[in-house]
Amino acid sequence: MSLTYVTITGTWEDGSGEPLNGTATFTPSASVYASGVPVLQADTPVLAAITGGQLLSSSGGPLRLLPTDSPVTVEGLTGFWFWTVQITVAGVDQDPWSFFLPSTPATVDLGALVGTPAG
Repeated sequence: MSLTYVTITGTWEDGSGEPLNGTATFTPSASVYASGVPVLQADTPVLAAITGGQLLSSSGGPLRLLPTDSPVTVEGLTGFWFWTVQITVAGVDQDPWSFFLPSTPATVDLGALVGTPAG
């Protein structure tokens, strides 16, 4: 089974155009399996960096997350799973939020997911 991922983008600045730095932690609501193999663990978040105002993977490349409508098995659930994100910018924790991540479009700005229902 081949899984498709969505690229997540985002920008942060201080209001005067200066880029901010920080972190983003994406936690799946459940352990997720594809063809019996775990692809996400509920207790193992995906860590990302906000560097120079840009959201990047922990390795410095584009951040790619598994969409919540992927053809996968969810441990202990027959329904849906979702992502929860915790953003810390300039040392300040923002309120976390949860969201569903559709497989289209292939690239989405994280800000567009704020306030979308999940969980």
